[in-house]
Amino acid sequence: MFCLQRESERHPQLQIALALAATLPRDRRSRQHRDEFGRECHQNRHAPADQFVAFRSLVDEGMEVEEIAARFGVTATTVRQRLKLGNVAPRLFELSRADEINLDQLMALAVTDDHAAQERVWDSAQEWQRNPNTLRRALTETMVDAASDPRARFVGLEAYINAGGQIDRDSFQPEHEGYLTDPAKLDRLVSEKLATLADEVRGEGWKWVEILPAAQYLDLTKFGRIHPVHVPATPEIRSEIEALEAEQEQINQAHQEAEEYPPDVDARMSEIEMRIDELNDQARQYREEEKRLAGAIVSLENHGQTVIWRI
Repeated sequence: MFCLQRESERHPQLQIALALAATLPRDRRSRQHRDEFGRECHQNRHAPADQFVAFRSLVDEGMEVEEIAARFGVTATTVRQRLKLGNVAPRLFELSRADEINLDQLMALAVTDDHAAQERVWDSAQEWQRNPNTLRRALTETMVDAASDPRARFVGLEAYINAGGQIDRDSFQPEHEGYLTDPAKLDRLVSEKLATLADEVRGEGWKWVEILPAAQYLDLTKFGRIHPVHVPATPEIRSEIEALEAEQEQINQAHQEAEEYPPDVDARMSEIEMRIDELNDQARQYREEEKRLAGAIVSLENHGQTVIWRI
């Protein structure tokens, strides 16, 4: 036993084998069975499902995640991810131990705790449809992707959470912002925020203002168009535009070697662009006689910013 323990210090795989052996019934914990079991695990290089069994047994004994990570020479994130595999339906979990489901597929299935949904998605998918992205997309189709959905980007995660909204985060996608689980609440927040903006637009003197959160080009073709006339910009507007453009150039110079901006810098660049557009719009005005006959549509663009169609 002493030799096996010393060997396991050099080979984390054997540590996992020992932890797995500890989960065997007592009548199988003889040295012969333990050694045989350890060799089998070592030869199979310990499937993630087997690692889950090992890590879970130690957690149940009261060991902290960080301690488990240090003992096996892995990161705490890896331990947490393996423990997350316990969210997968038992039948699918056993398929992974039989190498019928690979690790990427298993991680995708663990995006939800709903075992029935996991089994339904897996069983209904053809072999070629069982790639991780397709599985994850099918299991989150009733949720809202915080990273890409324009409604989520428009409202903001903080406002959604403050309103009592819940977010499911995928342990296997640490960079991902998560999935909003209450689309109805999100739609209400979108409507409220757009309604506030619509009130501001009504104050411009338009005959009517309509809110269409997802307006498409075909929605606009049934309307005619009016066009603003140019008016000279005030010195204050010109000065602010010049300052914003200078900031844009400074940011571009500071990140010219990067493939993309850091999130906070990207957000600031969007703010600058929006403000410049607003200032330029102030140099274009609609005739009052036309506004009394025409209207405006308040909508969202794909990236979550508002757009106002004055038509």
